[in-house]
Amino acid sequence: MACLNWSEGFSVGIEMVDADHRQLLQLLNEADQLRWRLIKEGDVDISLVKDILDKLLEYTARHFAFEEALMKEFSYPDLEAHAQIHQNLIRSLLLLQKEFRKEGISILPKMIVFLSTWWSSHILSTDMEYSSYLELENKDIEVVDRIATQSYYQSLTGGNGQKN
Repeated sequence: MACLNWSEGFSVGIEMVDADHRQLLQLLNEADQLRWRLIKEGDVDISLVKDILDKLLEYTARHFAFEEALMKEFSYPDLEAHAQIHQNLIRSLLLLQKEFRKEGISILPKMIVFLSTWWSSHILSTDMEYSSYLELENKDIEVVDRIATQSYYQSLTGGNGQKN
C-alpha cells in the first residue's frame, strides 16, 4: 500500500523534475511500507528507517539544488521565495533526523504524514507555479527539458564533471 501514488496530476511537464518527484515519492512509499510493517509486526529494523531518512534528505537537497538552478536559468521571479520553502523542508528533515536519533522508530507515522502532506501540496501548488510561469513565458518545453537535463547533471557533479 502506497501513501502516495504518482499520477499525471503531479507532473510539472519537465521530465527531469517529474523523474525526481517520482523517485522522492518512491522513497516516501518505502518509508510508508516500513510504517505498515511496524504496525503489523510491532518492530522494524531501525537501520532501514535511518537509511530511508538519509536518502530522503540527500535526494531532496540534490533535487532542490537542481530545481533552483533551473528556475534561475529561466529567471523565475519567485525563485527566492521558492528556495526559502525548500530550505524550510530541509530544516524539517534535519529535525526529523535528530528526533529519530533521540526517539527511534516511533517517529515513523509522524514523518509519513508530514512528508506526504508536504510533498503533495508542494508539487501541486508551488512547483506548478513555476511550471505555469514557463508556459506563460512561452518557453519551449524541449529547450526546458534539455536545460533541465544539463542542470541536473551539473548538480550531480557540482559543475566539475565529477559526481559529488
